[in-house]
Amino acid sequence: MYVSSFFRDLLSSYQAEIDDLSFDSEGKNVFAKHRKERAKELGFLLQLIDTNPEMLSALFHGSFQFKQTSVMAQLVGRDPEELPLWDELQNAVTLKADAQAIADQVLAADKGDWLLSVAAGLEFLHAKGIRGAAQDSEEEEDDEDAPETEAEEDHADHLSSDDEGTGRSIDAGAEWLEGQGFEHKDGEA
Repeated sequence: MYVSSFFRDLLSSYQAEIDDLSFDSEGKNVFAKHRKERAKELGFLLQLIDTNPEMLSALFHGSFQFKQTSVMAQLVGRDPEELPLWDELQNAVTLKADAQAIADQVLAADKGDWLLSVAAGLEFLHAKGIRGAAQDSEEEEDDEDAPETEAEEDHADHLSSDDEGTGRSIDAGAEWLEGQGFEHKDGEA
């Protein structure tokens, strides 16, 4: 399934928002309580539809039922300006009753239809276990640091021995610089 950069970029923030709403400082699940508290701030949060749609989308975590996953798979592959409005998704996804009051307020706002489509897409990806761009790039960095083959491990061991005090690579670098006309750092040249 192809996921657009728009959704991939929002996923990490969306997960962080869900985590923030879900647990208190003691690790207890308090999502319903926190959702009610955040819903009281909805007037302010609606100003963030364009800049931080994941903050509002997190209010709908666990509130969607996906009836046509193929439609949702197509939705998450689209750019933000190509997303269908909420009314167009009614056959593919429904909203559970526990979030309907919040949805009604969002739908009354400018771009509210668009936001519910974004929220449904983010929740669909979250339910599928798809990860965000920031999480993917962290994983890639970890993979880049880890040798992949036995030959690379041997080479990595060789390089790490230079760092353990033999000083060969530093001396070789200093000699090369001297050969290029630079003075030795300690003034020995």
